[in-house]
Amino acid sequence: MFRLGDVLVLLLRGAFFTSGNESRALPFPVHFPEARRKVYEKFFSAAPGDVFAIPPAVRHGYFAYHDNMKIFHCLIDKKMMKRYEKTLISAKGFHLFFETEPSLRATTTDESFYLHLGESGIKQYLPWMQYLIDAAQTNTEEYRTIYKYLTTSFILKFSDLLDKQFNYAANDKNTTLLRCLALSIDYMHQHIGERITIEELAHASMLSRSWYMKQFSQIFHCSPFRYLQKMRVRKASDLLCTTDLSISSVAQECGFFDNSHLTSTFKSETGKTPSEFRKEVIINP
Repeated sequence: MFRLGDVLVLLLRGAFFTSGNESRALPFPVHFPEARRKVYEKFFSAAPGDVFAIPPAVRHGYFAYHDNMKIFHCLIDKKMMKRYEKTLISAKGFHLFFETEPSLRATTTDESFYLHLGESGIKQYLPWMQYLIDAAQTNTEEYRTIYKYLTTSFILKFSDLLDKQFNYAANDKNTTLLRCLALSIDYMHQHIGERITIEELAHASMLSRSWYMKQFSQIFHCSPFRYLQKMRVRKASDLLCTTDLSISSVAQECGFFDNSHLTSTFKSETGKTPSEFRKEVIINP
């Protein structure tokens, strides 16, 4: 049974961390105090009530000095994410939680914008966590349905909490520059299939056009459009791997002008055309 004050919450997106296709909840002991987590080859502090999402295929780990802390792992199957895609992507904070925040973690060690539940939050979710574990360990259709419902509820709730946290920061006169830039990255994720202008991104970040471009390039070491291009290629890669969409449809979903625009951009980033990439995934799943 989980205890108040010793739970670190972690959501892992994708089935890349399991040997099968089922999602699972996995609690196991780690160490605390002075716990650390390593993601994208960087170290971050880990305290009870921290909540974060790890994208598929990202190496990560944990270490500390005592064994009185537990990590709540919720491995989310990509098929489940796909099944509830319309509900999830329309939820407030979903892109922020699963895409923007992990993107920022890859770039900076600033932890001020990460989601932290606090003691009251942990106390609220402890029964859910235990019930989710019980459901994952019971191989019946009823409990599989409960597991999917609870997992989806976790995603929606944590996404909403992070969205509120960012909105609160946006109205704070002491809002950090990184938070402002994070808002523009979130805008990219939400409108990735559309034409996006620098003016729109600057407006989303609440900065002037020139100041936005200068600060974005200094922090992320590339222009906003270069960052957006990489984001679109990543999304195209995901669609090529997980759907049967035509190349033209993938181009449209990811905000490319047409098939040829996707092909040339994709090859410049990966060294392969979209068709070559998809064939390679089919041969070597």
